[in-house]
Amino acid sequence: MAKPQSKSGPSFLAIPLEVMWIPVDQLSFGAKCLYGRLRLYAHLLPEATANERQRHPCYPAESTLARDLGVGDRQIRKLKKELRERGLISWKRTGGSNRYEIFHPGKFIPKG
Repeated sequence: MAKPQSKSGPSFLAIPLEVMWIPVDQLSFGAKCLYGRLRLYAHLLPEATANERQRHPCYPAESTLARDLGVGDRQIRKLKKELRERGLISWKRTGGSNRYEIFHPGKFIPKG
């Protein structure tokens, strides 16, 4: 199987341990990976403050995120919805792209 190539960012994920420790029945592994990738696009290190998050919005295309994670666009939309429902991201459509806001793992909303 060919390794996905990203021309848009680093070849790794930055998933905080707080997110990795969320049980898989509360947040899927794919959603955790997408969260980590979006954090990199937003230039967020684990210790980033709320002010730093506001200064570094990110605008990756769904097709770019799909290529980065080795999944399809439809899977990215499903994972984005999961992250939004759990309170970890939001996005707003801006012209031809999405502007993502990444929230601290402490904002996580458990299911049920």
